[in-house]
Amino acid sequence: MPASIDGNLRICALLPSYNNARTIEQVIADVGTRIPDIIVVNDGSTDETSDILQGISDIEVLTHTTNLGKGSAILTGLNRAHKLGYTHAVTMDTDGQHRAEDLTAILNAIKEHPAALIVGNRNLSGKGRAAKSRILRANSNFWTWVETGRCIKDSQSGFRVYPVESFSRIYFKRRRYDFEIESLVLALWNDIPVRSVPVKALYGPGSESHFRPIVDFLRIARLNIHLIAERIALPKSIRRRTHLKTFRQGTLKERWLRFGAAFLLQESVTPPKFSACIGVGVFCGIFPVWGFQTALALLLAQRLSLSRTLTVLASNISIPVFMPFILYFSVLTGHFIFTAELDFNLSLDDVPASWATTFAKEYLVGSAVFALIAGIAASFLALAISTLMMNTNRSSGAQR
Repeated sequence: MPASIDGNLRICALLPSYNNARTIEQVIADVGTRIPDIIVVNDGSTDETSDILQGISDIEVLTHTTNLGKGSAILTGLNRAHKLGYTHAVTMDTDGQHRAEDLTAILNAIKEHPAALIVGNRNLSGKGRAAKSRILRANSNFWTWVETGRCIKDSQSGFRVYPVESFSRIYFKRRRYDFEIESLVLALWNDIPVRSVPVKALYGPGSESHFRPIVDFLRIARLNIHLIAERIALPKSIRRRTHLKTFRQGTLKERWLRFGAAFLLQESVTPPKFSACIGVGVFCGIFPVWGFQTALALLLAQRLSLSRTLTVLASNISIPVFMPFILYFSVLTGHFIFTAELDFNLSLDDVPASWATTFAKEYLVGSAVFALIAGIAASFLALAISTLMMNTNRSSGAQR
């Protein structure tokens, strides 16, 4: 039974290639003994690669007219594999560094973990290019751990198995060497299991890296900064949604509304609960317990079974830019409660010392009442906005 058809598993080899004329024919021959179905993506090669591929039968060749990058080549191949109905695509470099005999362990791993992204953990003992690869891998592994909390043994390995259906749902931005890191991080963010399989790496004649030390390193550094910022700023459920292709559909306005709905409602589930989070948070942010608003917001969120994240976020209304307004309306409310008069010309100029007690009393009572009024008003406003967002998302989804 060929490796490409095993029960419900249909496996193909996906070989991205750029200027590997010295090695590609032998790589295809070796891979073909274990995986008969082969897709080669010629990523704008300028050597004899194209001529060699034309002379090889029983493979599918996809061609980029210009070099678009390794990530683009893999994505082109994955899209084709998905259209052809393959469940898994095994990627290998065509410079000869990956060994076809390791495919036995890789294919066994697919059977054991069919839902997983399987990554070949290269043995990089030795000097020269192997030593450079060890340094780059250690750096990449560290940042992958920072971004995902998972220790991956070889985050830069190009010897992988992509579960085609799962990856067809994810939107990837990166198109060159940074794709392999992005795809690994987004897989973990989307709860796709990752498994490592020990493999050999051979850096012999024809095995020449196209990695550009400065340009590609800076490109990867930019990606890591972006991914770290996302992990700090966004909950996992939001990170997962925003990188799905379905999330990217529609106009820019629809995408922003979708993001807003996902971010604001991701923990509260429904508009009423979301509005309760905002209302309670605003109340806590104005209530006169300076220095303890966050603690009060956390306590009430816990007692009322509300989202602690959203409630605490809303309690930060008492930031410096809003403080003059909060103080003014708190005193105004207190003054009205005690005198039944609305004095919009409240001023602290030339206030006698004897008024300090009255001012403090009016402020404390007024801020408590104003906190309640502002919390209720914010709750109704949040309910209206969140309901609008949800209805807009439903209607845009129905139209699609």
